[in-house]
Amino acid sequence: MIKVVIASNLPVLREGAKRILSQQMDIDVIAEVGHVREVLLDCTLLRADVLIVVADSSSVDGKECLLQLHQECPALRIMILLRFPTLQQIMSILRTGVSGLLSASSAASHLATAIRAISSGRLYLNDELTRLLIPDQSSLGKDYTHKSLTDRELEIFLKLAAGRKVSEIAVQLGISIKTVSTHKSRLMDKMNMTSYSQIVQYALAYGMCHPSHTDQEDPIFSIPGHA
Repeated sequence: MIKVVIASNLPVLREGAKRILSQQMDIDVIAEVGHVREVLLDCTLLRADVLIVVADSSSVDGKECLLQLHQECPALRIMILLRFPTLQQIMSILRTGVSGLLSASSAASHLATAIRAISSGRLYLNDELTRLLIPDQSSLGKDYTHKSLTDRELEIFLKLAAGRKVSEIAVQLGISIKTVSTHKSRLMDKMNMTSYSQIVQYALAYGMCHPSHTDQEDPIFSIPGHA
């Protein structure tokens, strides 16, 4: 049974998400809260498997709390429902270490699937959000420049695409932050990239994130039509 907590300051949205999940035999909504910070203060809620957060168009509800949750309770998978998603908002959210992003308009048909995906350790984005990230795949070219990366550079590239920070990657790989930063700089030069969004867009466009490329601690991309 996948234990779920729903966080939103609007009761009607919490109830909507709860109703969507009510018919799922393997998903149990154990609590509803008005703000993410309430989860941080309740040990029982921290033992949930998935936290669903409904975000507005201007910012992620409790972004600092999301970062803290990711750091203090990495086993808790976080799914963000975006009511009016924008590219800037998506990129900002991915940096908080969340496990899934889903447009609210797609929740009725995709929420249960998304929860199952992230609870098994994958990173889930639905088609609508993927199109915002990579509206024109042709702009990325077809030269597969990631093939020029060394094994270590590719490993770091995939961890960056999965939302890992340089400091986290250093700990996971047992190397210094400076070494990770050097590899990051080299791989971005090789791939002619200047931003984090380009890394994510490229990984999504080419379906690079597969189990063979990541360890068990890292999320694996799960995108409808690309999984």
